[in-house]
Amino acid sequence: MKNKITLITLFLFQSLSFSQITDLVTNLPTGMNGGILDLVLKDNSLYFTSFGDKKLYEIDLADNSYNVIYTFTEKPFSLFLDNELLYIGCQQDDRTYSINLSDSILSTTLITNISGAMQKIDDDLYIGRYGESKIVKYNLITNITTDVLIGYKPNYFTLHNDDLYFSSNYTDTLYKYSLNNSSITTVVSNLNNPSGISYNDDYFFIGESTTDKILIYDIADFSPNGFYTLENNSYPNGILVNDDELFFIQTNIGKISKIKFSTLNLHDIPENENIILFPNPTSDYINVLNSNGKEFEIYNSLGQKVKYGKISNNIINVNYLNKGIYFLKIDNVKHKIIIK
Repeated sequence: MKNKITLITLFLFQSLSFSQITDLVTNLPTGMNGGILDLVLKDNSLYFTSFGDKKLYEIDLADNSYNVIYTFTEKPFSLFLDNELLYIGCQQDDRTYSINLSDSILSTTLITNISGAMQKIDDDLYIGRYGESKIVKYNLITNITTDVLIGYKPNYFTLHNDDLYFSSNYTDTLYKYSLNNSSITTVVSNLNNPSGISYNDDYFFIGESTTDKILIYDIADFSPNGFYTLENNSYPNGILVNDDELFFIQTNIGKISKIKFSTLNLHDIPENENIILFPNPTSDYINVLNSNGKEFEIYNSLGQKVKYGKISNNIINVNYLNKGIYFLKIDNVKHKIIIK
């Protein structure tokens, strides 16, 4: 079961440092010609392909060793994993193949003569046809391809509940396509080259390649909830969230990296609804009634302690914090505060 992780905006003076990022693999082919664009996870292994050297790699997360496990004659660029079956889209000849990862000797099976971002739903493989500005579904039983949505250029897919989410770096937008009623909704607009999407129980993550950021949104209402800033010109791609870890590709610098969310579980700290705080939300200070002289701690929900001290004159100054949700801990009980 996925851990419920709460994430938040990092402070300007306490941005996510590069030391908090673990590089799993380095010295990979760089840039779009290298083409490290997508990731999938199976058990304790990450799989990725290189568009440039036409290879499929496996990373053993136990020791971060990696090996080439298959070499293509075409250029692979998109991946989707369905149990043991790995689907690979190859751009050069516009084909999609499958590889059974449980086989002792890996081989490809041609699925269809189209390729793109993929998501399997029941017996249908949904494929984003970027150049043709549409989404199609290919039925794996009947081998029939049907247009699903026309007029959109999808580059990444993910499925949440009965909705197919897809990003488009052509319109810089995240969309939601309802599988129930075929409606299309704009979820987040004005992005900067979205380049990977994923989610956990609480939050939705969007990679922005041209700003070198991974954006965080509340999955309930898609309100912004912060971001990670990566190395300059790293061009993040292929965002993948699993339990308490966020995996991503840094295409322009040839790395696959991860961020481990804090092991501090703020949900385990009891809440005290008798603590009276106001104003909340706030942008400058918080009045804390009946707590003068008590020690306090403020955490962001990455588990980082960002301020501590003693309450003076029943006021805590918070005017240096960025917008977002934090947790104030007094007498070993917590209270949520919102900085606006």
